Amino acid sequence: MGTPAFLARIKQQDEPRLAVFNAEGTLWPIDIADELVLWMVGTERIRVQSARWAEYRRVLLSNPSTAARYRMTFFAGLKGIDLKRHIATFWNNHLRLDWYEEPVDVLRHLASEGFNVWLVTSGPAEPLLPIRDLLPVSCVVGNDFAVDQNGVLTGGHVGINCVGLGKARKVQTLWSGPVQFAAGSQLHDEPLLRLARDVAWAVYPHPALAAIARAAGWEVLPVPGNKPPGLTRRWLTLEEELEIRGLDLDRR
Repeated sequence: MGTPAFLARIKQQDEPRLAVFNAEGTLWPIDIADELVLWMVGTERIRVQSARWAEYRRVLLSNPSTAARYRMTFFAGLKGIDLKRHIATFWNNHLRLDWYEEPVDVLRHLASEGFNVWLVTSGPAEPLLPIRDLLPVSCVVGNDFAVDQNGVLTGGHVGINCVGLGKARKVQTLWSGPVQFAAGSQLHDEPLLRLARDVAWAVYPHPALAAIARAAGWEVLPVPGNKPPGLTRRWLTLEEELEIRGLDLDRR
């Protein structure tokens, strides 16, 4: 597959150069942090009551910023060192990513051209760190867990909440130069895409983001056929989510 023609519009003279990609829904269809929570519940590494999962999903529909903080409470009480170990096991033994080929090809191309490539997620950064072994990604930007003096996760986060405008603000606190390229798919990726000086790319976008992108003159990779945009499927109960993954919730 050849690289899209719009990449020729990126000015290459700046040093250093940065390309930012939203993660979930842009490079793959699933939310890795949600998958990690479900796997940890189903393998009894953490406990999350069905009512709390339903509340998290309900909040996610109306307020993604609040939902991002809510999800971090599911990890409260874990030692940071244990979470790292669980994440490694999850990636090695459970997670299977269905890549979106064209965005991943663009990411690899930009890295080969000397760009710093950052992934920006509205979830916690920690669960996505192993992606650096699979893609030429130099930094994962997301929410950071709050940890107490004993190395135990409190269920809160520290710093900027990396959702919506927070995504753009967090990138700007970490990078002082121009952002030449940005790609995203969700409505709350709009501020991230507006960071792009040269090319903003809406990938399989949420319908509202697609309308914003076309009005702004951004590049759009349309959703193929009748396939719904990533992360817009019907929400399932905790029991249903675990069942389709072959995990057991009989003990509840």
